[in-house]
Amino acid sequence: MKLNKSKYISTITFVLLLLISTFATLIPTAKAADVPTYAYLSVSPNPVGVSQTLSLVATVQPLPPTGFDVYHGLTITITKPDGTTQTIGPLDTSTIGGQFAVYTPAQVGTYQFKMDYAGETFPSGATHLPSQTPVTEVIVQEDPISHWPDNPLPTDYWDRPINARNRNWGDIAGNWLMRGYNSTYQIAGHSDAAQAFNPYSQAPRSAHIMWTTELGQGGLIGGEYGQDAYYAGHTYEEKLTPPVIMNGKIYRRTNPSDFGIGQGVGGQYPGTICEDLRTGEVLWVDHDMHIDQGQLYNYVSPNQMGALPYLWDLGTGAAFSLFSGLFPRPTYKMYDANTGDLIVTFENVTAIPPHGYGMTMYDEDGTLLIYTLLGPNIQLWNSTKALEGAGVVIHEAPLDVGFVRNVRGTHDWSLGIEWFKPVPFRGVMFPEGAQTIPGQPNFPALQGIVGNVLIAAVETTAQSYWQIGYDATTGEELWAHEAPAYFFRRALGEGKFAAWNPSTMRWYGFDAQTGNQLWISDPADYPWGIYGFSAVIAYGKLYAINFDGHVHVFDLETGQQEFKYFSGDAGLETPYGHWPFYWGPVIADGVVFAGVGEHSPTQPLYRGAKLHAFDAFNGDPVWNISGWYAIQAIVDGYLLASNAEDNRMYVFGKGPSATTVTAPKIAITLGQSIMIEGTVTDQSAGQPDTACIADEDMAEWMEYLHLQEPMPANAKGVEVSLDVIDSNGNFRNIGTATSDMTGTFGYMWEPDIPGQYTVIATFAGSESYGSSYAQTYMGVVDAPEPTAAPEATPAPMTDTYVLGMGVAAIAAIVVIGLLILMKLGKK
Repeated sequence: MKLNKSKYISTITFVLLLLISTFATLIPTAKAADVPTYAYLSVSPNPVGVSQTLSLVATVQPLPPTGFDVYHGLTITITKPDGTTQTIGPLDTSTIGGQFAVYTPAQVGTYQFKMDYAGETFPSGATHLPSQTPVTEVIVQEDPISHWPDNPLPTDYWDRPINARNRNWGDIAGNWLMRGYNSTYQIAGHSDAAQAFNPYSQAPRSAHIMWTTELGQGGLIGGEYGQDAYYAGHTYEEKLTPPVIMNGKIYRRTNPSDFGIGQGVGGQYPGTICEDLRTGEVLWVDHDMHIDQGQLYNYVSPNQMGALPYLWDLGTGAAFSLFSGLFPRPTYKMYDANTGDLIVTFENVTAIPPHGYGMTMYDEDGTLLIYTLLGPNIQLWNSTKALEGAGVVIHEAPLDVGFVRNVRGTHDWSLGIEWFKPVPFRGVMFPEGAQTIPGQPNFPALQGIVGNVLIAAVETTAQSYWQIGYDATTGEELWAHEAPAYFFRRALGEGKFAAWNPSTMRWYGFDAQTGNQLWISDPADYPWGIYGFSAVIAYGKLYAINFDGHVHVFDLETGQQEFKYFSGDAGLETPYGHWPFYWGPVIADGVVFAGVGEHSPTQPLYRGAKLHAFDAFNGDPVWNISGWYAIQAIVDGYLLASNAEDNRMYVFGKGPSATTVTAPKIAITLGQSIMIEGTVTDQSAGQPDTACIADEDMAEWMEYLHLQEPMPANAKGVEVSLDVIDSNGNFRNIGTATSDMTGTFGYMWEPDIPGQYTVIATFAGSESYGSSYAQTYMGVVDAPEPTAAPEATPAPMTDTYVLGMGVAAIAAIVVIGLLILMKLGKK
């Protein structure tokens, strides 16, 4: 991520100067013949590493005599370690007596800095005397000093707003300000869907759905209508437009686009809704607002710095023709994106709404620039210039501080005209009666912008086509060439543009600065390859969708095909033998998204259509999910699309999860086993408290939850790491469990020492879910000592005697009995 040093230094400087002089600005400086001055110079950091940048802030006090005076002739003398000197200046201060500069030391050692003010006499008659600073020494060392450490880019689930200290996160947090992300491709497309590359976004790497909402009546009609479905509006009445996505909020129209205005432009019907990107929560609805795009105006002045979010209606909601004069001229309206409140209106617009003949782009500070090309004239409208004229942006305030204010009102649109100039006419005037509007010329139509070059194209005769390049800063024509063939679509970026010729099934590459042809691509596949609809340039490649069922990927330097991604064999389901690609491509974070579809599909919709995601560098599949998805935007790692099969909006991306864990509440005995149980559930708004499922089974799981497909038979859950902190304070892993389709997991474990345990269950997250964990407590006690067998008690002597006599008596009885039996036997 690039650091804007000038803004950084400017911020430091003016904060310091305003702190010094805030109260002094309220007191007029007394006139005096000789006014002593005091010079100050700050040099930081100290020490600093060689080749690192120093900030130099020079200040002279008291303030200049009036709020419109500045000090002149400040010089900063730098003495290097080798004794040579260098001078910065002369410098003029701001009206508060300060100025800044940067300096990069190239030697190791001690540098000396000193600032001199030569003094001067002001128009008021006051003479301010010279002054100088003491010498400031700065140690420059071999080793660089450390920058403030950046937090790593998030790989887990994250939310908006992003704390401003996480500056490097800007690389993955780009906003989506208009249809197609930015102005590189704006001519009326084949639909309201997007073809775009967002270089500042992560990409969803699984088919996980965050939430979904109804856009209108959808799905199967039923009854006597048989297999037919409701019309989803994908062709000309798309409902999910433009959209605008800023700071985690979606702004979209509540009513569909209208064919009477033209595809890809907007609808006549007002209505705007603002929703949370991650949850779908409706933040506000305005039934009277119509929007075309957003704006992040990054205003910088000594008094005010930072971006301001706006929404714009550029007049596409009103039917309008410059040629016929049949309709009232449109108006531009600017709204507060936080509340939806109208701020300013510009009326009497003399430019066609951005569509074909007109297009929009953004300056470096977010200023909205609107170009209109009408035959022999080209003009540029500048939103900042218009807002200055309307008093919303103030630059000429005392002390030159400047600020932006929400001043309501209606103003003339001409306040924003930056320039209007003639250019060579490359079109043709048709004879009376040749078109709906008699005498309407065939003007060049703007196709997009590459760097600082506006690309236009025109058909001059039945068989003659021209391509033209204009300087986006001045409007001057840079080049004009007759095209080698009829071109149906174009893609622009990375200093080049490519144009599609359906007759040869090939793309033609051109240099944007010269218009010269560079290459002709390999052809698409016969016979359906004649229908090539859209392409996007990214990563030094041209990604082109086609009805032949492929996304063709060409090298941008040579036009040679590197690989192609196939939608699959459709058998009897489609007349093509495969599924044709029609939506997209939309590209971010090394992933290409393309949807199966058609311009005007017949009913019933054929089955097997999918939204595909594949690797932008080798074509390997990443994921796919069933449906006819018109892709609309990708921001913050979330992909927006509308599905013609049910007329619903879907947001794909990584969602939050929740983990629970339980263990026995009663202490167990050492040697016993326990069952650790818990859950890992999806907390996304679309399916809260359902099971978290493995990435490889995500598409089937989402199709079951949202698309009425059968429940998967063996969808795998997610792995949970189980750890304990035992009674000795040792942290250790005891195993891994895998949750099931209910989100539940279980794990049998036998503790090995007695005492209190902390049991921790951790789900590390996946491509579908952010991480989560939970902990609980359990106790283990020692087993009780085994009870010893009782010892025999010795008998008393008396018992012994009695026992002995008893035994003797018994023996005597036995003997007597035997004798009696013997005698009886003799008888």
